Amino acid sequence: RKAMATIELYRKERLAREALEARSEKIIKGQMDLIKQSRRLARAHAGISSKEQLLQEILDNSPHLISLVDKRGYYVMVNKAVGDLLQLPISSIVGKHASEMHNQKSRVEKNSSMMRLVLETGEVSPPFDEELNLDGAINYYQVVMIPVKDSDGQLMVLRIATNVTDLKKLEVNLNKKNSELESLIYSLSHDLRGPISSILGLLNVEKYASLSDMRQYFSMIKEQ
Repeated sequence: RKAMATIELYRKERLAREALEARSEKIIKGQMDLIKQSRRLARAHAGISSKEQLLQEILDNSPHLISLVDKRGYYVMVNKAVGDLLQLPISSIVGKHASEMHNQKSRVEKNSSMMRLVLETGEVSPPFDEELNLDGAINYYQVVMIPVKDSDGQLMVLRIATNVTDLKKLEVNLNKKNSELESLIYSLSHDLRGPISSILGLLNVEKYASLSDMRQYFSMIKEQ
């Protein structure tokens, strides 16, 4: 019965891990598509005001946290999702330094360090994780930073953050199930070690025992 329970738990753990990997691939693909779209939109940002308005409308309809920051760290543009997160109108965020909008020092330092790397290399940052404490609730985000140029050729950084809180919770739950599976396997191996050792010991005397003794030994094996 324990063996069947172990097999079923392993099957559920495998299915959960496959679902986790599939969701991770979907998020990464979504971010890459968003990077391509954002680059096209960033180029449109240098165009006429009608294009700027169109860009803002597109970004405001995205659930991702999207912001454009100049090389000094001041917000040039943010979308509605950022305003909703900070509970501020967009006009109150643009022109402010990123450090003024967040009170988590470690987060500000990490973002500043990654932004410097993007500006120095001119390459898209590798995705990195970020935690935000919102009214006592921890939310998890996966962030990428993209170097873009304004109409004057000045480098800026486009920051895209995707909420992966549900995915993180699934990962935590999966790790918990994996630990439970390991504990169950250990318990099973411990329970079976004694009977198996006894059976092996009885089998080892087979070449020295008589037929009547063997019958007695097999009876003992059945009892095991």
